Amino acid sequence: TANAALIAVLDIGGVYLDTWSADWSPTATGPYTLAAVAQLAGGTLLTDTIQVTLTPLPECADVAVVAGWNMVSLPVLPVDATVATLFPNATSPAYAYQNGYVEVSVLELGQSYWLKFDADETVSVCGQSAPVSNSIAVSAGWNMIGIYDSSVAVGDISSAPGTIDSPFYGYDNGYDVATALEPGQGYWVKVSAEGTLSWPAALVAPVSRSGGMAPEQGGVCTPDWSAEIAVTDTGGGLQRLQIGVAPGTTPAYDPGCDTLAPPPPPGGAFDARLKTTTEDVLADYQGTPGTWIVAFDAGTGADPISLAWNPAALPNNADGYYIQDRLTGTLLRVSMAAVNSVTVTLPLSDLEIVYEGPTAVTLTSLHAAGFVAPGAALVWQVTALAALLGITLLLTRRREWLVR
Repeated sequence: TANAALIAVLDIGGVYLDTWSADWSPTATGPYTLAAVAQLAGGTLLTDTIQVTLTPLPECADVAVVAGWNMVSLPVLPVDATVATLFPNATSPAYAYQNGYVEVSVLELGQSYWLKFDADETVSVCGQSAPVSNSIAVSAGWNMIGIYDSSVAVGDISSAPGTIDSPFYGYDNGYDVATALEPGQGYWVKVSAEGTLSWPAALVAPVSRSGGMAPEQGGVCTPDWSAEIAVTDTGGGLQRLQIGVAPGTTPAYDPGCDTLAPPPPPGGAFDARLKTTTEDVLADYQGTPGTWIVAFDAGTGADPISLAWNPAALPNNADGYYIQDRLTGTLLRVSMAAVNSVTVTLPLSDLEIVYEGPTAVTLTSLHAAGFVAPGAALVWQVTALAALLGITLLLTRRREWLVR
């Protein structure tokens, strides 16, 4: 009745009509009063009314999941939001994050959850558009969130009253920095205070993910050098970590330079991270070369873990840098200058990268390596040492060595 409109005028000309139709485009759910008025040949008017309330047609959105662990969210508001109804093929309970993982049976709009599947699939989730589609409530610290209705670029998201203290992370068998959030997927973000994440309404952004690590939002970091350590398992897990040296940084977490890591996923999911003295990170810069601790977990049945790097990315082609176990330093010890990867076949959950200074080259080490015989003349022994170090020596008449 509040939206009264003339739908159609029928001139039946004294002919009985069994059915008739007309187009109508309501702008709300109602209620509406529909009135039918017929004028008979003698001028008599017949009127009938009916009151109706409309139900909007459901909107459906696809949620793509892969075999293994996934972070998922609700892209629309379904009538039945139980896990069993929405994701009947999930092989795990749904886990929400509340300063630790808790099992839930009903999903909420704006939150995201861990779910495990045995195979890749695309799930269609149907429901209504969210009543408010441009804000999400968050708690101080780490939050698992989900966007709905349309994609949003992370640069358009703001936090009130606190600040956003981390990148937004998605999970695809390893954490990735997200540049835009996609409905149906889940993301980690850390905020400084309880409040709201919001963005301008009707913002649609292309979705992409970047595996590269970046300095924290608003930070300024100028490393002297930076090297990537790629950690993988046999199940397709991949986490890119960054180590390096930057002036003014410490072995602790350094905001503006280091990159925070989200909380670890549930047990059985692939994960890798760097450990500082205060926080877990995905990028760790120190003021001087020291020790970087790499912690890792292979996905279920996806052992062993491997680490790979480019020696040329480290100073002096990685001379003096080693990867070793943290128990004794002798169970596994690899020169990062000699090889570019290592596979961990021992039951270890972490390794350390250490810098011990340039490799010392002596006449004794030359003898042991077979570069020169111990009984050779001293001039040939010294010349061999110089050649290995990349310098040229000249012996003067006064029996003095000149370095060219």
